[in-house]
Amino acid sequence: MQCQYLLTHEVPTDFFPEKRADYRLSRKSLRDLTGLECLEIVDHLHMKDDPTIKVSLSHTKDLGCAAISKDPKVASIGVDVEWSDRTYRSGIEKYFLLESDDKDLELIELWACKEAAYKAYSPLYKGQKTLVIKDFTIQDHKIIFQDEIIGDIWVEKIEYLGRELVLSQGIIYHC
Repeated sequence: MQCQYLLTHEVPTDFFPEKRADYRLSRKSLRDLTGLECLEIVDHLHMKDDPTIKVSLSHTKDLGCAAISKDPKVASIGVDVEWSDRTYRSGIEKYFLLESDDKDLELIELWACKEAAYKAYSPLYKGQKTLVIKDFTIQDHKIIFQDEIIGDIWVEKIEYLGRELVLSQGIIYHC
């Protein structure tokens, strides 16, 4: 089961005018997706006015995204969006790539999956060590943390505004 998501590339000037564009775009997606006026998110996990709505936000240049799930089996979700033509500095993969990661994914897809996995798991994490995206292995649509499968991950490429966009969604289920 994947989450519902909504992409937004335009936002009215009077919508959170004091905030940065990336904040405004992702919150506009969230408002349009939930219909809620209060957009406060508790613990990077759920909507304040409706704790049954799990939520995750993402943004990239000139684009915001919100993802939600109302499935009671879902403990947490994560979403990431990246333009396919995004460039990275040389050597960046050493910060997130593992030998055990899925070899069928392109670097940008793996980055998006790791970001979504991190966003999905971090609100639930109670460990002592600081969590980083390299802590997660992505294999066969599964999120693996400390050698245990903890959730599912999807990645897709979609056409948006005449450009290719990578969108990844991660879900952690209640045990």
